[in-house]
Amino acid sequence: MDGRHVATMLVAEGHLAGAEQYTEELARDILTAGSDEAKKRAYRELEEAIKESQKHTAEETKAAKTKAEADLPPEGIGLGGWVGIFMLVGILTWAVFLAPAKKKKVNLNRKRGLFEKMWLKLKGA
Repeated sequence: MDGRHVATMLVAEGHLAGAEQYTEELARDILTAGSDEAKKRAYRELEEAIKESQKHTAEETKAAKTKAEADLPPEGIGLGGWVGIFMLVGILTWAVFLAPAKKKKVNLNRKRGLFEKMWLKLKGA
């Protein structure tokens, strides 16, 4: 009913020994059963071809990457790096030496501690 050839199906499942004495045009699957088998075979071949292609592409990519890495000279710090270092040094220099001093209110009536008294004696104030 579905287009399968019974004798061919029995040979494929191992229930019947296949003898190729006579070949007929009608001794094959017809309709959708025949096209399904052809489709399955085509998809298997396509999958194998895709796997080989991916494998070949991966090998080429790996070879090109190793060649490119071998050809590159070692990289230096570059202009951007030097500009960044210069900016950092400039900001630190400004913060330490050139930043305006904060005006503190001094309480003249405050009691001085032991170390502060000794420091003032050493300093000579």
